[in-house]
Amino acid sequence: MKLLWPVSDRYYGSPLRIFPAVHYDLGLFSLGHVRFIDFELLYSVLILTPLWRRENLAPDRKKKSDKT
Repeated sequence: MKLLWPVSDRYYGSPLRIFPAVHYDLGLFSLGHVRFIDFELLYSVLILTPLWRRENLAPDRKKKSDKT
């Protein structure tokens, strides 16, 4: 990633890899990409589950406050 762009054209990389590497030279439909897709789905579930729960609990909170 060009962290200091436009001041510098140098690329910087993190030693911590969040996502596994994708090998583009293997083609679009490669079994090697299954691992990457699994990580993408896992991250999506981890991010969207708390948001979904928050939305589903919001009407319950409103109903409880109306009763008091």
